[in-house]
Amino acid sequence: ESTDARRALASRRLRHGKRSGSTMTERLDFDECTESNQEQEIPASFGPSAFIEAIFKLTFSYLGFFGNSSQQSTGAYARAVWTVTYLHFVFAHLQRSLEQRKSDGEHVPDMPLIVALQEVPLENWQRP
Repeated sequence: ESTDARRALASRRLRHGKRSGSTMTERLDFDECTESNQEQEIPASFGPSAFIEAIFKLTFSYLGFFGNSSQQSTGAYARAVWTVTYLHFVFAHLQRSLEQRKSDGEHVPDMPLIVALQEVPLENWQRP
């Protein structure tokens, strides 16, 4: 197979989103595409809207399968409201818990969620 044919095949795979792993970034091994031994990291196309869609799909499936009888019988609108309300409560609780830990003098690790909770004021978690 020629180098141009291998490049075209790799390009088609990228355009059609065929991924070889379960990570958020895909690594292309250019040994197959060119004679050079370089690796290039290509970011995945998973933005905020895809994240929100995934959250709602997980929540809808969870409520439909594991929810009580009233949660299982609700429609999409009620499940979406439940999801937003639940996330609102969880993040407000995490923010208050973080403030309590800091006031007690406990060590707070530098993790992405902790950093986000420290940067966003509590009133943003509490009001709709």
